[in-house]
Amino acid sequence: VAMIQSPSTKIQTTKDLLESRMKVGSDDTSYNRYYFRHSTEPLLKALYEQKLKNKDGSENFIPLKRGVELVQQGLYAFQVELGIAYLLINDLYHEGEKCDLKMMDSYRVIDPYYAVQKNTSFRESVRIALFRLREFGIQEREHSLLYTKKPRCSGATSFVPISIVDIWPALAIFGWGCLLAVVTLGTELW
Repeated sequence: VAMIQSPSTKIQTTKDLLESRMKVGSDDTSYNRYYFRHSTEPLLKALYEQKLKNKDGSENFIPLKRGVELVQQGLYAFQVELGIAYLLINDLYHEGEKCDLKMMDSYRVIDPYYAVQKNTSFRESVRIALFRLREFGIQEREHSLLYTKKPRCSGATSFVPISIVDIWPALAIFGWGCLLAVVTLGTELW
């Protein structure tokens, strides 16, 4: 029973999300709309065409609060910037619901770099200064002050409703075991 009630770990990548039965939405921002509509990555393009774009031509770009509420209701994936989502999650979710949240990267964002003039003599000085900022932890400190951290959960878990699809392998093994037991009983009596 404990394994059935624990949250699933099947969805780890964009491909897993694409093949799942979960509905998908994205925060209604201009850069999310542009990124998904013009993506050249095959998985993100397929995710947009199959999950974000509806058959009637509408798209699942929804406001932040509505998306976080849909995730809370279950079987919904919402693409959003984590910092602003964590603020809402702290306010709306119960402790057990915070523990059940799973995050994954839908697209890779690289750290921004400083632009310096080509063939400048300051290039090496800027590079060393940036490495020192990272090495001493100043960059991480500023990042932690600017962005909200993931909400902590107290360890309480909520029960997740399951369907026959989730326990089908266990039922199949149980059925084959019962059939084997009946056949063995029949051969012993014969």
